[in-house]
Amino acid sequence: MLKVLAITGSPRPKGHTATLLSAFLQGAETGGAQLKQIDACKLRIHGCTGCNVCGQTGQCILQDDMSSVFELLGEADLIVLASPLYFMGISGQLKLLVDRCQTCWNRRYRLKLPALLPPKKRRGYFLCTGGAPNR
Repeated sequence: MLKVLAITGSPRPKGHTATLLSAFLQGAETGGAQLKQIDACKLRIHGCTGCNVCGQTGQCILQDDMSSVFELLGEADLIVLASPLYFMGISGQLKLLVDRCQTCWNRRYRLKLPALLPPKKRRGYFLCTGGAPNR
């Protein structure tokens, strides 16, 4: 069974991003996928400090909800990120999460350590919405 992890970064739980993601997940569920959804806005994730400890040790020194996010990312076969576009970029809440994945990159490509996420082929999708709320 395909395991789908959806990560939403919208601070508006009933906004356009939620509507688009809901349609995507409905299709995945109809196809028999197992769904897991997390809301970056409800997680306690500290911003990357740029300390480069992960570049030296392969571990992030920040202790927060990212450890559980890494577990979910490791279990997923398909990852979908959903965010509104704010000032030509993803929401700040989702950006915090994405930036913290630097640890994964450093472990695998810079330090040549065993991957933080189990190695397997994963697919990814990015859903984004934009525009004024009244349009």
